[in-house]
Amino acid sequence: MTYQELNQYILHYLTEDKTKSAIMLTGPWGTGKSYYIQNELKPFLEKKENGGHSCVIVSLYGLKDTAEISKSIYLGTRMKFLTAASEKSTTVTFAGETIIKGIAGAFGIDLSVSGRSLKRLYASVNLTGKLVVLEDLERSGIDILEVLGYVNNFVEQDGVKVLLVANEEELIQYTPLKVSTKADLERTEMLDRITGHRDRLFTDSTIAYLKVKEKTISDTIEFEEDYQTAIREIVQMFDNETLNKFSTFESIKDILDIMLHCQSYNLRSFIFACQKTSDIFSSLDEKYLSDENFVQAVFIGILSFVLKQKNGNSHTWGNEKYFSAVLGHEKAPLFKFCYDYIMRQITEFEDIEGAYQAYLELVLYDKNRSNNDNDIITLQTYYVRTDSDVLDAINNIERRLEVPEDISFYQYGTIAVYAIIIKGILDCDIDTIKRRLVANLEGQGNKLELEQIFRTIIGTDCTTKQKEEYESLRKEMARSLKKGDKIIPNFDYQPEQSKDFYDYAITNEGKFHTQESFAAQFDMKRLSEMFRNSTAEQKQQIRGVFVGMYRIGNIKSFLANDRESIVQLLEFIKADRSGDVGDRIQQLQYDWFIKNLEEIKRKLS
Repeated sequence: MTYQELNQYILHYLTEDKTKSAIMLTGPWGTGKSYYIQNELKPFLEKKENGGHSCVIVSLYGLKDTAEISKSIYLGTRMKFLTAASEKSTTVTFAGETIIKGIAGAFGIDLSVSGRSLKRLYASVNLTGKLVVLEDLERSGIDILEVLGYVNNFVEQDGVKVLLVANEEELIQYTPLKVSTKADLERTEMLDRITGHRDRLFTDSTIAYLKVKEKTISDTIEFEEDYQTAIREIVQMFDNETLNKFSTFESIKDILDIMLHCQSYNLRSFIFACQKTSDIFSSLDEKYLSDENFVQAVFIGILSFVLKQKNGNSHTWGNEKYFSAVLGHEKAPLFKFCYDYIMRQITEFEDIEGAYQAYLELVLYDKNRSNNDNDIITLQTYYVRTDSDVLDAINNIERRLEVPEDISFYQYGTIAVYAIIIKGILDCDIDTIKRRLVANLEGQGNKLELEQIFRTIIGTDCTTKQKEEYESLRKEMARSLKKGDKIIPNFDYQPEQSKDFYDYAITNEGKFHTQESFAAQFDMKRLSEMFRNSTAEQKQQIRGVFVGMYRIGNIKSFLANDRESIVQLLEFIKADRSGDVGDRIQQLQYDWFIKNLEEIKRKLS
């Protein structure tokens, strides 16, 4: 039943129902029953075109006797606290004995001797055309049978319309059913047909509750939350411009995915998360609010954290400086400044800029964050999309590549592959995308794992032209990565760095194969000087780099661009060997290196 259908049903009950019984709305805790009543039902009934009916909403949570219910209803109708002695009213409306007796008991009025007070009570309570909503039935401190008896008098004798709101699962208890005879089996089959349970029986208290309920309540409605509507309205009720961005259809879909991931659809928790997010957004500078990805990360991180808390997950901060992936979500971490505000109400947000820069680094360089981009997902699944959807994704990516921080570098290879494929299908212009892919990668070689960037392979069913276009783009992107960049961090061609040179080269062999160059990325003149000034042991390590890197027979297929650099290095080494290079061990290292380089040259020819 939708909100609109439920509203119409309750309006019909309020205005047309003659059964003199109550109705019940039941559903699990946190699914939005109270939210629906306050934000959907109440405004609907109050509309002039619907009769201008008001709701008297009372929570039974913690109430100890029925007199307290009457008192709460009384206060709800008067909208202020007034003792019986001070009450003044000219309205003369019959309220019914049930509530009057309860009010009198609550305020200590002796009805047998206080006719004046009684008259005032009658005059002050007007329930005509009102809906009395009694929430939290299962959390009342009053015996359930006593509550239902009170309600029965209310609706049957006084003609008041009552909506009971409960999580009825908490009121119905079972005992295990033992099957030992044929009669037991027949009974279980009957129970299965009637209740859907064949392995349990109602307890005596539950049976008593159901009997009284049958007399008191005519209809029980299973509450079905309209989460999309509720989420949109909750987000919008904070009237925060930045938070309002999450009221779109796509954003709500993402929010529901996060709720599913966290196994919690608790709207109270969602409201709490929105409150904290709104507070934080109100305190952030425009620089941060203008970054849609950062704003989304803040909100998703907070929402995930709050929902995890609701489920009883640990919420202790670790040693992380700026954000925690554990406390947040795979799509967005929980930032430390958000955690401090939620848990410790710290409003002086420390080092927002540091957190922001750390986030930008995360977006760009964390290869594990490469699977949640909707535009790229659209490219990858182009074959089940419309032309319009795919072209929109292409245009979005082109626009987003203007800002390098908007898309992870680890998506660039995927973008390259699918942009070329889609170009062949839809005949769209991808030149700007190709240009920005190359430009944004410039000088990033030390920070990225090249084989991860180009992990998406162009399909065998693509045309030769498409394969050639991709191969050309891939090489251009790989070359851009090494521009203006030190291949090995802090490498300055010093003899004492020979071990670091060896370790890095061997460890990252695949990276250089992907780039199709190794020697070409180094200064051969400086490398020959490094070799000249090295000890025999250091020379052995330098030689080991080249022997290991070019050891396979078909190395030309991987490092074809290195031949010119190898020839250049060979000439430098030969020139040095013709002079004084030290003792005979040093001479031997030179002779071996020359032999090594000659062999590499041959392989690359």
